[in-house]
Amino acid sequence: MTTLQIGFGFCAAASLGGVLMNLIILFGKAPPRPLGIGHGLAGLVGIATIFAAALQGGGATPNAVWQGFGLLTAAMLAGLTILRTLYNGHPPFWLGLVHGGIAVAGLYLLWPSVS
Repeated sequence: MTTLQIGFGFCAAASLGGVLMNLIILFGKAPPRPLGIGHGLAGLVGIATIFAAALQGGGATPNAVWQGFGLLTAAMLAGLTILRTLYNGHPPFWLGLVHGGIAVAGLYLLWPSVS
């Protein structure tokens, strides 16, 4: 298993946690705080691992890896902005979908490099 695959796995796990949180929000309840913390930490570890893997590859790292890393980083920053700054812990459902859509696009770009 490569470093890039490990990072992808962490980001995929974070996205599953995000889907679960959005489903909880859809049903009108607040997601448990540990689920949100786990979602954020798994995403952060995944992004850091992908960055380390991309740096190890040097000039041989495909552009799609860097683009996927950029989208995942944008999704992370958007999530932090949505949660902490704009909505103080209670974001609307549709913003969770936008945040998740950006992250899924990043995972989509990474998929050919990890499979």
